Amino acid sequence: MTLAILATCLTFGLIIIGNFAYQIYISYLLYKEQGPARIMWGIVFGSNRTFAQGWQQADELGIKNIMTFWSFLLTILVISVVGLMIYFAVTGPPAGR
Repeated sequence: MTLAILATCLTFGLIIIGNFAYQIYISYLLYKEQGPARIMWGIVFGSNRTFAQGWQQADELGIKNIMTFWSFLLTILVISVVGLMIYFAVTGPPAGR
């Protein structure tokens, strides 16, 4: 039981790291002409905006495959969060030692 929770949390962490890496990369591609301050702004504050603008400019920048995979990662992230919420709602939180 706890091994399944550990594997799920590890997968969840890897998905979050992957999403953050894609956010950094897309922010760099979108805002590189506007300077490093705009890139940092896109990374720190603009997750939804960066994602939306990435899709709007995907053909222009040639990043359609990257955006598709980022969408896939976000979908898996949402499904994982909902799955963990349902699991803990049914079984209760894990007991502390």
